Amino acid sequence: MINKRIRENIAARRKALGLPQEFIAEQLGISLNAYSKIENGPTRLVSNRLVKIAEILGISLRELIVGQVYTEEEYKHACMLMESKHSQDVSFYKQHLKDNELLIQTLTEMANERKETIDYLKGKIAELENSTLPSQQER
Repeated sequence: MINKRIRENIAARRKALGLPQEFIAEQLGISLNAYSKIENGPTRLVSNRLVKIAEILGISLRELIVGQVYTEEEYKHACMLMESKHSQDVSFYKQHLKDNELLIQTLTEMANERKETIDYLKGKIAELENSTLPSQQER
């Protein structure tokens, strides 16, 4: 099933370019009969031959296998969409980073204030423990 689709993609692309089977066969260094079998089925498709066919047809191996051939306009549009999405993502993450930095700064300040409060209270406890209360002196 996959081979059939690839064969159809090869033939469709070749025809779209207006290339005869003879030209592709010559470029591959095989006979017309052997190339015809590639497009029509009896010959097993070999990956290194597919790479060469894709090169001759001016498309990527992915495009040959999947059958998607993008025009320059479609490609540019897809790139613009991806760049726009990337820019949005970068902006989002920059803002998220700023928010996290502010949160860290706030939490650090709070922790420092709590430490100061704890140190102050420890000092007061120590003062109380060291001071002599009148009731303790009388005993």
